[in-house]
Amino acid sequence: MRKAHVILSLYALLGGIPAGAQATWNGLRFGMSAKEAKDLLAAKGAVMVAGDSLTLKSESDYLLRLGEDAKGFPLVLTLQFDAIGLKDITLQLDIQRYKNEASFSPSTRDSIATWIFGSIIYDELLTKYGSPIKATGDCKATPIADSELSGCEINWRGDSQMITLDAAYSAPYNAALIEYKRSSDVL
Repeated sequence: MRKAHVILSLYALLGGIPAGAQATWNGLRFGMSAKEAKDLLAAKGAVMVAGDSLTLKSESDYLLRLGEDAKGFPLVLTLQFDAIGLKDITLQLDIQRYKNEASFSPSTRDSIATWIFGSIIYDELLTKYGSPIKATGDCKATPIADSELSGCEINWRGDSQMITLDAAYSAPYNAALIEYKRSSDVL
């Protein structure tokens, strides 16, 4: 299986494209067909495979370099479609790959890796979109123990989209993702 690693800049991750009707992450547009999205991402070096009739998933991780993390964040990309076209973009941290490539000690808890990602992405989204419209939890709170339930869910509204950072820093629920959803699907 061919590995296609795409180095994304912060500019591309956070939608550094002109505001326009349904424009979103990395040149994708809400409402575009699965073929259009697959072709656009293929031109950028990303191989997308069908998960089912309404889903495309990256064959390998995107590598996103942000802030001071020189190793970058490996992210799994999932695109969801409906009868209108592209409706949802999810970028989820590949925790184990991140821990391996960032040279964490084998004893480093997954919660520490998700916390690093969540706190850096929170700062970047806060800079791009300003104050969130809804915030639950604290993305910057350091996880003390895996048994503690900690993390955050933060929502911003951008041009024709809702942006969510969702990070959980407690076993067995360690996960971190960024989601872009077209605003017509958000109440």
